[in-house]
Amino acid sequence: SFKSPEYDQEKEQIQKASLALLEKQYPGVSEHVEVVSVATPLTEAEFTGVWKAAYEGFIPYNHTWNKELPMELDGLHNFTMTGQWLMPGGGLPPSALSGRWAIQKVAKKDRKKFKHYITS
Repeated sequence: SFKSPEYDQEKEQIQKASLALLEKQYPGVSEHVEVVSVATPLTEAEFTGVWKAAYEGFIPYNHTWNKELPMELDGLHNFTMTGQWLMPGGGLPPSALSGRWAIQKVAKKDRKKFKHYITS
């Protein structure tokens, strides 16, 4: 496995930047975050054994192209699953979309208006 100080530092920076963006939208949210996992293609390969760190979740076949996995799992309170494994094809767009859905779900639960913006 590839482990270098630069790799670990970059993952740490991504974590900090992500939490900072969340804090802008939901001040104080970081105090309630228990676990953060910054995943890279290497992470996917290590944890899932996916072939050559493929970015696609799974191939859409005739019987699976319109199937999605649930974002909630019975028995896990305040848990929302996101990422490329939720729907056929996978990759970055469904991962980002499922992340957006998760935040919208939290906003609705907290009776807050979901606001989105693009930063550069």
